[in-house]
Amino acid sequence: MASSKGVVTKALLVFHAPGDDTVGIEHANRIFMAAKHPKSFISLADADHLLSRKSDAAYVGNVIAAWADRYLDRIVPIQFSPEAVKTGDAGGAVGAT
Repeated sequence: MASSKGVVTKALLVFHAPGDDTVGIEHANRIFMAAKHPKSFISLADADHLLSRKSDAAYVGNVIAAWADRYLDRIVPIQFSPEAVKTGDAGGAVGAT
């Protein structure tokens, strides 16, 4: 994820809560500024560092899922013909036994 110079080279999503007593905004900002695009920074209003409120954790989970969706390769299910299943010939399909 980081090059030899310490610059982030992959998609980066940074969350930070302004009232976070564990990690200061200056650290989150430094990580964000060092990264190349694509990158996003999301402020979590009044959440705490551990996302201890269920509503904050659910929000972050939903945002991560939506944001990451554009950067993840789609996994296509392997299609087997009935004959391949009978003979054990997966036709070179990945993950088939």
